[in-house]
Amino acid sequence: MNYDGPRWVVKNNQFAEITERDFIQRYAVSLSNSKLDIWGFVPTITISYTKRDSNITAREYDKTSIEFNMQQRF
Repeated sequence: MNYDGPRWVVKNNQFAEITERDFIQRYAVSLSNSKLDIWGFVPTITISYTKRDSNITAREYDKTSIEFNMQQRF
């Protein structure tokens, strides 16, 4: 499959070839507390929001995620 090939959309009841253009924004906040040391690891929670705008409507999305990580501090 050729994913870099032309993209086709229906515009004004006709097929039209377009070049995909995306604009992606991501915002994230991480929280940790080094006093919660567990065997040398510190828990970290990250909350993020991603928004993707595209000239192809089906490729647009908003996503919120929560991540939990254990980080080793030296």
